[in-house]
Amino acid sequence: MSQEIFDATKVIDREAEKEIFYELLKFRDDARVLTIQDTGGKGKTSYLKRLKHECRNHHEIPAAIIQLEQLQDASPFSLVSEIRKELDLDFPRFDALNKARLAHFFTLFADLHKFAQGMISIDQSTVSGSYNQFVGMHVDKLEIYPSPDWTSPEQEEIAREECIKTFFSELKNDHRDQPLVILLDTFERCDPRLHQWVQDRFLRVLCFDIKNRPQRLVVVLAGRNLPDFKDLLGSTAKYDQHIRTIKSFGTWEENRVQEFLKVHGHETLTQDEIRLICDGIKTNRYTLSSALNLAHLFIKGE
Repeated sequence: MSQEIFDATKVIDREAEKEIFYELLKFRDDARVLTIQDTGGKGKTSYLKRLKHECRNHHEIPAAIIQLEQLQDASPFSLVSEIRKELDLDFPRFDALNKARLAHFFTLFADLHKFAQGMISIDQSTVSGSYNQFVGMHVDKLEIYPSPDWTSPEQEEIAREECIKTFFSELKNDHRDQPLVILLDTFERCDPRLHQWVQDRFLRVLCFDIKNRPQRLVVVLAGRNLPDFKDLLGSTAKYDQHIRTIKSFGTWEENRVQEFLKVHGHETLTQDEIRLICDGIKTNRYTLSSALNLAHLFIKGE
C-alpha cells in the first residue's frame, strides 16, 4: 500500500468529532465503533490520519489506518495482514502461522483441522457458556481422523482462515490491557465481498460480541456510504449501545473556513471571497481541495 506523508499542521482540529472519538477511548460503555459518513472531499481521510497521529504520538496508543480500496487482493487476509503490519505490537502466533503458510508447510494447518468421531452420551452432562458447551460428556469408541487431502487453493484458504482466527485471538488475549485503534477508510470503494466480511465477521467478532471481543479496541469506519448497522444489530437500542456516528463533519462557518485557508497559506483573502468559498463548502459545491484552488485563483487575481 502506498504511504502518504501526513503533515499534522495542515489539518484544522475538529473538536466536536474528536470529543466523540476520545470518549470512546475512555471505555465507559459498550460502544467500540465510530462511523464517519460524509460526501467526498470533506476531509474524512485527513481526519483519520490526524487521529492516528494523535493516538501514536500524544497518547501512546497503537493505531493502524487502512485504505480499503488499496488492499493488495481485497481479501480478509490482506486486510488483517495490513493491520498487523501497522500496529506496533507483537503477534507471535500469527507470524509463525503466516510463515508456515508462505513456506507451504500445510501439515501444521492439517493438524489443526483433525476431526473426531464417536458415540456421545449427554445424560450426565451440563450446558454452559454462550456457545452451549457441554461439560461432562462421555464418549465411546472415540477415534481421531486427519483432515482429508486438500488441493492447493483449499490449503491456502484454510491457512489464511487459521491466521485470521489467531490474529483475533491475540488481539483479545495478548493485548487485552492495551487500548488499540483500527481506522478503516474508503469503505464504499472496497470490494463488495470485503464489505460483507467487515460487517459480518470483523466488526461482529471484534466489536459487537461484548462477552468475547477485545475489551479495549476501538474501530473507526469511514466512507461515503456505510452499512445499515440497524439491520445487522437488530433493535435501535442495541445499535446505540455499540456505535457512535458522525453523519457529516461540523458546519464550516466563515471563521472556520478562514482558519482552514490560513494554515494552507491563503491569508490575504477578502471577507467576500471567504464568504463565497464558505457558502460553496457548506452547499457541497466545493470540496476542500477545490476550495483551496479557488482561493489560489483569488490571490492571483484571476
